[in-house]
Amino acid sequence: MLTDYENEQNELNKIIETDTADMQRIIGGQNNVERFLKLVKKYENITELTPAMINEFIDKILVHEPQGKGADRTTEVEIYLNYVGQFQVPVEQHEPTEEERIAAEKEAERLRRKRESNRKYMKKIREKSKEFAEHERIAEEKSSDSNVCVEQNATSKSNRQKVKGEKIA
Repeated sequence: MLTDYENEQNELNKIIETDTADMQRIIGGQNNVERFLKLVKKYENITELTPAMINEFIDKILVHEPQGKGADRTTEVEIYLNYVGQFQVPVEQHEPTEEERIAAEKEAERLRRKRESNRKYMKKIREKSKEFAEHERIAEEKSSDSNVCVEQNATSKSNRQKVKGEKIA
């Protein structure tokens, strides 16, 4: 019976410790809320937002790696406020009306056609660029060939003049 009593007392002491820790956490949280509300009241009627004000409100900002590509690319940002913790931006989810859904579908189709048109245009530009580069390469080869021919012609002309000079002499 004595061991049962001691076991029960140990369990109760553990419960008291956890409840005390929870109570301290709650009291600390209330103090933080009071501090945050005091800070909000301090800047209630501001006309200009300064970096010092922002630093008083924000504890840290975490920016995560972007997800997705192109227009679908998103980046998660976490904002932690002093005395409060992580701040979640409230997002209202509403069911789109039939008109909004039709407008969104039309916009998506317009973007799809625009992207397709842009792909075709860029493909033509790349093809023309390749053709232009090929023409330049061919012209370069012809130019270097004609330079060789001019050099050969100049050499043969001077040789002919030497031969004529030898005949005259």
